[in-house]
Amino acid sequence: LQARPMTALPEPLPRPDRLRRMAGGLYSELFGVRPYPLDVTAWVPAIYSAVTPMFEQLGIRAEPLERMFVEQDGVVARIGNKAPFRPTPRLLLAPLTLLRLATHYDSRRWREDPVVSGELARTRELESRDLRALSWGQLLDTVREARGVPGEIAGDVRRRYFPRTVLAAGLLRLALAALGRGDLFLMLLSGAETKTLEANRALEELAARVRSDPALAETFARHEAGELWEVLGADPAHRDLLGQLRRFLDTHGHRESVVAAVSQPTWKDAPDIVMGILKGLALSDPPPPIGRPAWESARDKVLSHPLLRLPFLRRAFLGLLEQARVFVQLREDTHFYATLPMPVIRRAVIEAGRRLTEAGVLDAPEDVFHLRFSELEGLPWPPSERARGQLRALVLRRKEVRDGLEGTPLVDPHLLPPRETRGDVLVEGAPGSPGVARGPVRVVRDASEFGRLRPGEVLVAPYTNPSWTPLFQRAVAVVVDSGLAASHAAIVTREYGIPAVMDTRSGTRELRDGQEVVVDGTSGRVLRPEG
Repeated sequence: LQARPMTALPEPLPRPDRLRRMAGGLYSELFGVRPYPLDVTAWVPAIYSAVTPMFEQLGIRAEPLERMFVEQDGVVARIGNKAPFRPTPRLLLAPLTLLRLATHYDSRRWREDPVVSGELARTRELESRDLRALSWGQLLDTVREARGVPGEIAGDVRRRYFPRTVLAAGLLRLALAALGRGDLFLMLLSGAETKTLEANRALEELAARVRSDPALAETFARHEAGELWEVLGADPAHRDLLGQLRRFLDTHGHRESVVAAVSQPTWKDAPDIVMGILKGLALSDPPPPIGRPAWESARDKVLSHPLLRLPFLRRAFLGLLEQARVFVQLREDTHFYATLPMPVIRRAVIEAGRRLTEAGVLDAPEDVFHLRFSELEGLPWPPSERARGQLRALVLRRKEVRDGLEGTPLVDPHLLPPRETRGDVLVEGAPGSPGVARGPVRVVRDASEFGRLRPGEVLVAPYTNPSWTPLFQRAVAVVVDSGLAASHAAIVTREYGIPAVMDTRSGTRELRDGQEVVVDGTSGRVLRPEG
């Protein structure tokens, strides 16, 4: 007979229902790398606070953040199998809540909300602080203040302004279906002005300047991205270009490598990433001139319908379209503003790591990411000999645990059943952006490889986020291991009019550099070319 409770039984295998599959795809995109303990405790709560308000006002309860992860000695082993959100009886009142907010807040005016300007000012003040001059307590206060920004600038702003644009998008879709032009819905939402497209244009302008100057073009051709900052700085004739690059980084340099990880450097912290992108753009032919936006042509097709010749229906349709088109801008640009404090938090905790290294606790400042934020908060400064020894042992132990988890998937494979391929299908996923394109594969696994992509190649990546979008200007198609049809890569590839296949699970493993493929973004398949 069993004399005591059994505690070693494995957790039951999850049933991969639709909600859990969606959560698995979202987690795969958010956590492109295994988060460190400091990521999970100093930054992920800020991201969570930006996501949950919209759901909670609809009567969908967010699970406590600590239930999201399965940990070993404080190290994230994998993402939990539970769905992150659960409906409550308040869900029945969601239509009334949305209607009230949609009536009160005009989505077109979201940038004028005082919260936006207030949080931008707060972030600028935080970034201006001399971190080395701060006390230990002030350093941790800087982290606390910075991680409050996403919940305000994304969470609350989205909660107020999303309802009207979402409602407008839904009504627009119904109207198009009634007019027999439902096929134009996504096209009509494309072409919105966003911070992402603004950054891409700025990089193209810098690349055009390099191409137009033979001396600059030769310098970029002869040197690797990591060498270019020093080489350009040594030549007085090129310092103006460096000034432009620094101004670019002041505005767009907080772009993240992985949205859920401050342990990974942003463009500001690793400017060689931007130099690699610029090198790739500058050594390529300039992009073709941009003609009339596709969404305007789609709008005119709809307006040619006999019913919309009636003035009041025409005005109603155009008003609906204007509100619906805010959706992509609001989603993309609140993400842009919500990630503004990432360099502040990263630099503050690395400064804490520098002090701990000087105190003999850590071998290198970056080892601070193996600690939880609460462990930094509970540390008296200067630390006692006993505290130093305990923290050092803890960091070494967590390093070993993390090394042992190398190769272990973060997302339970049972939530992501393998794709089945057959015939000429090399990999299969979900449709992201419609269309068909052919080209050679270029696998880019992280930001350090951005400079490898050449015009006309198929970008194959484990995930993407806004910092990857300059590559979309040169790729003929995009294939991603993770992500959903509403994720970043899908939205932006539709903006650029190139095919995308999402959630292939194994594209970066199955496809190889130089391999000729056909990407069918409409069916979500990557095919072997005929002949």
